[in-house]
Amino acid sequence: MIAEEIVKLENVTKKLGRRLTLEDINFEVKEGEKVCIVGPKNSGKAALVEIITEILKPDKGHVSAFGNDPYTNS
Repeated sequence: MIAEEIVKLENVTKKLGRRLTLEDINFEVKEGEKVCIVGPKNSGKAALVEIITEILKPDKGHVSAFGNDPYTNS
């Protein structure tokens, strides 16, 4: 059985103010996987989670959730 792709980020970049928070991030989570996001303070962890949960829109790149782009009007 092939695990379903839950979340996928491709070449995602986000700038907050003058600060480049995320640059060309590639990230994928499949069904059944457990993920922990770890990093030093101000390393973009919160921005990554906010992009995955659709609170922030990436400046560049592609996000998909369950195979759909959450940022397109449908």
